[in-house]
Amino acid sequence: MKPLISKPSALKQFYDLWSAAWSFTDVFETYKMSQVVNPSLLNHLNSSPVRAMAWHKYKSVFSVALPNNLIYFYDLKTENWADLALSHEFQQNIRCMEWKPNSGTILAVGCRYGVCIWTISTSVSTSLRQGRSVKVPESFVSSFQDAWCQYLSHPGHFPVTSLAWSPDGLQLATGSLLDDAILIWDIGLGYANPIRRAGNITCLSWSPNGFYLFAGSTQSCFRVWETKTWTCEKWNLGSTYCQTGCWSDNGGYLLVAMAGEPEFHSFQFARIPPQIGGVHLRTDNVRTSLSSHLAEAARTVGGGIWSMSWDPKGERLAITFKEEEEGSQYIALYQTSLLPTLSVSLRGYIKGPANSEYPSLISFKPNYPRGALLSTCWRNGKISFYPLYFSSQISSKMFSNWESAEF
Repeated sequence: MKPLISKPSALKQFYDLWSAAWSFTDVFETYKMSQVVNPSLLNHLNSSPVRAMAWHKYKSVFSVALPNNLIYFYDLKTENWADLALSHEFQQNIRCMEWKPNSGTILAVGCRYGVCIWTISTSVSTSLRQGRSVKVPESFVSSFQDAWCQYLSHPGHFPVTSLAWSPDGLQLATGSLLDDAILIWDIGLGYANPIRRAGNITCLSWSPNGFYLFAGSTQSCFRVWETKTWTCEKWNLGSTYCQTGCWSDNGGYLLVAMAGEPEFHSFQFARIPPQIGGVHLRTDNVRTSLSSHLAEAARTVGGGIWSMSWDPKGERLAITFKEEEEGSQYIALYQTSLLPTLSVSLRGYIKGPANSEYPSLISFKPNYPRGALLSTCWRNGKISFYPLYFSSQISSKMFSNWESAEF
């Protein structure tokens, strides 16, 4: 498939040299990253059939990035794939992506040497610009017509392995496993402000209220930056790097897991920037061992946490485990409550379709009206959807029908 935009002539010579040295760079980059993180993390990044997945902020649409460096779009409501696929010569080794808030057609993609900011043109927007009457298409993805790419790069900041939009969509934070700075991008100007002393970044997450930016690092610690004057607080947790973290829907609580640890740490943030004042909660209710036993399967589930996802309503928490752990083909599902304080209780486990191996990526759909919708990418290439129907703050909550979409 041809790229959707032509190759910039000013970058042609650089691109030709880059392509010639591709295999050497790939090996050297992997070696350097293996010096700062567990090789199992690199194996996961390089071998997963779905490299990244991102839900649209407002539509029942998600994007997926495959090993061929193409990005595809699927409309869950109409069960249709878009005819449009995103491709660009600089869109290589995709690691992460996220839709821009307050904009239905802009997607940020973290790649080997920078970030691709895609702006998608739809038939509706084209008609409005030309002053014609608008016919709303049945499927949102069927309205996709064309796309333009703005390429952002910064010396020494590669590969881009994590990114996060601010809730207002005005700023984009990017991080790399091989760079000790976080970049805060002004997309309109194409300019980045570096935040130093951040450590090599393993994960980034902006709090939903926009007050804080969470940054996990390879230095057995993580930092939380307040976004008014960009000061930070640092926490050291054990001797391994920070694996993952997620915010509650109100931005008042943060859950953090360190690599190889069978527990997560919870923090409360009750102040307003420029103050941070994070409090590490240590009660048994929130700092819980995840090693449990399934009587019906006679199998231990738990161990080192791989990823966590907290639903936008703040009532369901999904956790996956390292592939080396026994029972890691299960997803642990927790019920959470923020009132009067944070509480977490195990509800059960999810196992994927037959021969689905291990969960690779998990995320909750934004704005799901009847509870929560968990999406899971499995190591065999399947994507499954698990609707969790419940009434807010009611204890009698249950699973419903399972749906699957397969490549």
